This record gives sequence, C-alpha cells and structure tokens, in this order.
Amino acid sequence: AAAVIDSITHIGPAVGTAIVVACLGFAALFLSPVPMIDDFGYTLIIGVASCYLLAMFFLMAVLYWHARRAEAAATAPAAAPVDAAAAVMANGGGELPADAGAEGIVERLLRRAAPRVIRGAAVIIPVALALSALGLYLDSRIGTQSDQAQFMSQDLQMFRDLDELQSVAGGQSSANIFVEADDVTDPAVLGWIAGLEQRITTEQSDVVTGVSSVVDVLQQGGGGGALPADAAVVRQALAAMPPQVRSNLVNDDFTAANVVVSTVDLDGDRTRSLLSDLEGYIAEGAPPGVHATVTGGLAMQDTVVSALTEGREKMTLVGAAMVFAGILLLFRLRLKKALVAVLPIGLIVGWSAIVMYLLGIDYTPITATLGALIIGIGVEFTILLMARYQEERDRGTPPAMAMATAMTKIGRAIIASGMTVVAGFGALLIARDFPILQDFGIVTMINVLFALASTLLVLPPLIVWVDSRGRGLTGTVRR
Repeated sequence: AAAVIDSITHIGPAVGTAIVVACLGFAALFLSPVPMIDDFGYTLIIGVASCYLLAMFFLMAVLYWHARRAEAAATAPAAAPVDAAAAVMANGGGELPADAGAEGIVERLLRRAAPRVIRGAAVIIPVALALSALGLYLDSRIGTQSDQAQFMSQDLQMFRDLDELQSVAGGQSSANIFVEADDVTDPAVLGWIAGLEQRITTEQSDVVTGVSSVVDVLQQGGGGGALPADAAVVRQALAAMPPQVRSNLVNDDFTAANVVVSTVDLDGDRTRSLLSDLEGYIAEGAPPGVHATVTGGLAMQDTVVSALTEGREKMTLVGAAMVFAGILLLFRLRLKKALVAVLPIGLIVGWSAIVMYLLGIDYTPITATLGALIIGIGVEFTILLMARYQEERDRGTPPAMAMATAMTKIGRAIIASGMTVVAGFGALLIARDFPILQDFGIVTMINVLFALASTLLVLPPLIVWVDSRGRGLTGTVRR
C-alpha cells in the first residue's frame, strides 16, 4: 500500500502534467478544415485521458493485488535498493560508480552514457539544430497526396478495372462547370455552353481529353450538329433521354446544367493552372442571368491539397504554441524552463521532414497530423525527465550529477514507454492494402524514436548548460 501511495505521489503529477500538455498539442488538430483530422484530434484526447485514468486506478489496483500475493509467498527478504547516484561525476564530469547492484542493462548503459552526453553539449545541440533547419528547408519539397485512390493499393482488382475503364473512356480525372440560369434550355445559354466547350477543347488540348454536356447530346440528335433554335424542342429532346443520363446533365426544372471536363492525370501545379483558366473562361462573355462555377473532383482535390498544406503548418505551429503555453502555466511561468522543455521536441518536426523526403513519402490527411501528434507524444518524455531532474535538484544535487541520476533512474521508463508506442504504430505496417496507413505507421515510428533520442541526447546537455549558469531552470543558485 505504501508503495502504491508513493508511486502515485511521485509519478502521478508528472504523468498528469504530460497528459494535459499532450492534449493541448492534440487540440491543435481541431484547426484543420479536414473533418477526419478534427475527429482524429478528439480520439487522441479521449484515448490518452482514458489511459491515464486506467493507469492511476485500475493498474495500481492490479499491482497492489499482485504485490500482496508475492509478498505473502516470499521466502527471503528483498534486496536493499541501490542508489546509483551515491557518488556521481567529479566536478560535474566524471562517471557514475560502476556498482550495478539492482540495475539492469538499460540502467547500466544510461549510467555510462550520461556523462558523455552531458559533456557533449557543444556538439550535440548544434548538430540537432542544423538537422532540424535542413528538414524545415526540405519540407517545402515534400509532395501532398489528396487523391483518395492513391490511399489504397493499386494492385487491388478494383483499381485494375478502373484503370482499364479509364483507358477506354479517356481521361483519368475530371472537373465540372456548374451552370445556373432561369432556363438552361434557352438557345442563348446553350450557345454560350457550346462556345465554352470549344474554347476548352482548343486551348487545353494538352491536358483535356474531352468535354461533354447537354449540348453534345442535342447536337448529336439534331441534323448536321446544329442546336435547336427553340427551347420547347430542346426540352422535348431531353424528355426522350433516359432519366439516368438526363439527371447528370440538367436538373428537373431546367435551371442548372453540368459540363464535364475530362483530363489526363495532373499534378498539383497543372491542376491549379487548369482550374484558373476555367475560372477565366466562365467569367468572360456569359449571357445575362447565367452564373457558372468550377467544381468537381479536380476542384475538390485542389482545395484539399491547399487545406492540408496550409492547415498542416498552422496545426504544427499552434500545437507547439499551445504546448508551450500549457507548460509555462504548469511550470509557474518559468519562461526559460518552458522553452527548454519545448525546444527538443520542436526539433523533431524538422528531422521528420528529412525522413519523409528521403523515403519519398507524401503528406496525406493522416501524415499531415504528424507535427502536432509528435509534439503531443514527445512532450511526455520531456516532462518525465525534467520532473526527475527537478527532484534531484531540490535535494541540492549539482546540475550534472542531478541529470546523470535522472537519466539513470527514469531513462528506462521513458525508453519502455517510447518502444511501446513504436510497437503499437508498427501494427499499421501490416495494412498492405492501405499505403496511407503504412506510411503513417513508418513515419510515426521513426518520429517516436526521434523523440526518445531528443529526450535522452539533446535535452540533458541543454538542461545542464542552462541550469549551470547562475539562476537557471530551478531558481536555485549554481553549485
């Protein structure tokens, strides 16, 4: 019982703080104009809050029950705990004693590595900053994929059939021009649509494979390809068409018509260029009372790409700002301490961009969340290490010694937590029919490993460097 109380008292507030700050980072996903990202943010917050409550209550109850049974069955007294920090680095730079005692292999590795990491601030921090800067530069060169067909494996039979259909029908994508008027069967409106089709076909012949509308049907039905000169004749011809065909071209009261522009597969820049040209065409020479709008798959795809690109940057920046604000409040407005907590995690955003660029992974509605996601996940590791370091500093331990002890004592828990997250996201790698999930799993796994590296390699020397100069992170005078 005493062990349960002691565990909750010491680790509960630190983990609770990490959960609150992580949720602030996840809340940045609410800013996305893409509904699925917004829902993902809610799911993350509910999930981590549930995990915390289960750990604090259900898990502790199970541990208490298990320990009582083990204690009752014990035949020998437990070994006395070993304080690995009884004698720490001389002058803030020597190694911890080699007495492993109750330490495992992870603790021994951390105990030996801690002094070298702390002394390596002059190399580690500049290299970390340089890599992050390189990643931010490469970020603009990473593509954005919004074609839903690309989210699934192209080896599926349904996509093979679709490719065959597209090769026969001509065109792989399409834009639509939605025409509204009091009466779209008016010969003046139909004549304008016919001229619009001719202009698109002529000026966009390199990318447009065909344009179809009610005009084409009427021209095919009338002799010599001429349009009927009477609206009543037009309506009579339309009434003779199959309802399924007619409904895709005009509505029932003849106040709206659809012009379908079929194209080859276009990249983002060429799509925006075509849409811009279409907007220009419909703005010129439309009869009075006619209003036209460019819509359809290409327009939606371009909107989603813009939303993902602009929304991704906003989510990352706002997520970092909200995490920083939350840490600042929880750390009682200690600005320097909050900056130190956020900086190492912020570096991961740049490192992640390098990985995505090298692996050729595009941003998708899921990978667009990675900035806010990794900030929320990584801040937990940062806060746990800082909380353990603060405990040692409160005991009067010098900065280098306090950090070496903190890394040794809490490092294993941080690594175990990180590797558990890596293993969880690793399950996405089996989704072979969904490359969008595989890419998300790969990048997230790498980012969590980056978060561990940042917490155990970048954060320790940064904290010691800042805290060793006058009144540092803890507000205590340097020892």
